Amino acid sequence: MNIEFASILYFTKKLMDLLKNFFSINSRQLSFLSINMVMFLIVILFNYPYPIAQKEDGNVPRPNVIIFLTDDLGYGDLASYGNPIIKTPNLDQFALEGVRMTGMHSDGTVCSLSRASIHTGRNAYGNGFYSIAGIFGTTLHKDEITLPQLLKEVGYETVFFGKWHLSRLESPAEVSVNEMGFDYSLATSVNAFNTGPKNPDKFIRNGQPVGTLEGWYVDIVSNEAAYWIATKRDDEKPFFYS
Repeated sequence: MNIEFASILYFTKKLMDLLKNFFSINSRQLSFLSINMVMFLIVILFNYPYPIAQKEDGNVPRPNVIIFLTDDLGYGDLASYGNPIIKTPNLDQFALEGVRMTGMHSDGTVCSLSRASIHTGRNAYGNGFYSIAGIFGTTLHKDEITLPQLLKEVGYETVFFGKWHLSRLESPAEVSVNEMGFDYSLATSVNAFNTGPKNPDKFIRNGQPVGTLEGWYVDIVSNEAAYWIATKRDDEKPFFYS
């Protein structure tokens, strides 16, 4: 991690602490502020002129952005966050080579709320997610401005693979993955939870059902992502993978 990036994270943390102490911000307000601060950081990282990463022609390369979202995982479950029993070497490697945040907060105790906040930069009361997608009519609204939409505007390719859980993809009345800014997708609403991890039959590729896929859920998603990167991506563009 270079000095400029580390400085941004350091001063952001100091700013959060200052605001919390000076204005007596409670944990819920701080959670909202954290989400928007991360979105602000992403914008900075995409536009900050890193001198050590600059090409000879003067163009600053933009990084590929990959988000792995794990369900039902508490931060205390990871060895990189101090768990003395559970071994998580692959996830710990992300922490070692990337950024390990200690002041980030989930927007809720179920996955849909966190997913909605990550993609919209807004808290639950702002984006309308107060329950799991599909319950009590909860769904991502088509007028939401999403992270992939914004990244497309600055030249990114955007792709989604895996569990969506922001709408019922089987329902034409609800928003699709591609409508929310993704160029390419292989997604399922919440398939592994309902039918188990093998031979899933609820995947939808770019809006079209694909029927039963043979194999394990995780392998199918991983292979599709690797296939896209190897054969379909534009090498001249950065990509956002969620």
